[in-house]
Amino acid sequence: MTKLAGDGGPAKRSALVGSRSIVQRQLEPELVELQKAMAVAHRRVQIIASVRTVVSVVLAALALVVVVVGRGATIISVLGLAGMLILAALVTPWIRLMLRRAVVIQETFDSELFGLPWNEGLAGQRIPTAEVHALSRALRSGGKRERYILAGWYDDTGDIASPMDVLVCQEQNLGWDLRLRVRYVLFLGSAVAVWLTLGIGLGFGRHLLVDELLLTWFVPSLPAFVLALELMVNQIEIYSERKRLLSALVRVVGAQANCTIDAARRAELWRFARQIQDGVFATRVLGPRVPYMLYRLFRSKDEEDYQVQTTARHAAAGTEGTS
Repeated sequence: MTKLAGDGGPAKRSALVGSRSIVQRQLEPELVELQKAMAVAHRRVQIIASVRTVVSVVLAALALVVVVVGRGATIISVLGLAGMLILAALVTPWIRLMLRRAVVIQETFDSELFGLPWNEGLAGQRIPTAEVHALSRALRSGGKRERYILAGWYDDTGDIASPMDVLVCQEQNLGWDLRLRVRYVLFLGSAVAVWLTLGIGLGFGRHLLVDELLLTWFVPSLPAFVLALELMVNQIEIYSERKRLLSALVRVVGAQANCTIDAARRAELWRFARQIQDGVFATRVLGPRVPYMLYRLFRSKDEEDYQVQTTARHAAAGTEGTS
């Protein structure tokens, strides 16, 4: 694998990555392999998270059966409490462990693509090449995920001076992700509100006492409620931090518009890009990606919006200085 990250200072990194644009480099074989590996790793995290969600929803659905039928409240309540404890003690730590591996692979891709030095103090050691290769082979050949990778993730920044092209790509990444986080929180909040309303409505309709409603509806639904609230808090935390990073990026990119980038300024921008990337890594390990279907549902619209934004950055981005 080509070792761009961590080799030399800003001038050398500019020379190493400057001969080809980001949109070209992202399709180099080594970087495509990293993208395939991280797609598989993230997908496995999402599968485990989906199993956790399915178990929680099934237990919540059994509460509906109990309210309608009027039997089995005790056993369903016990299952609900047991499910919540098992998810908290076993499944959630497993998800975090697998998530970190996926994020480290993603960080390797970003660092190599952008020519950023590797921050071992934050990300630890890279995932071994053999493991990356094994993961990449697990991606179905010719599938939608592979086609998305081969189509390229980042828009063309070919004529934007380095490292402004890196900052523009980071801006695109953060902005797109913020949209997805907001949609996910709205979905989760709506689901919780609907389930609460349904439970209270059924309780009134069947003339249940408060303790009966709690025992038959809310206790069995605890795994689902706790999971939904945990995800909402997690997504809001990630959103807040990424919003802060994006605001800082917008300020720097905006201040650089139509300005010449001399050697000193270029070195500052490289350091800033590494700082932003550290922030991105820190938020990625906080929680899994949003569900893939949510990404696919809005992909075309979001892609069009950020192509327009990148085009605007072409006109305003700084140019290389002579000093």
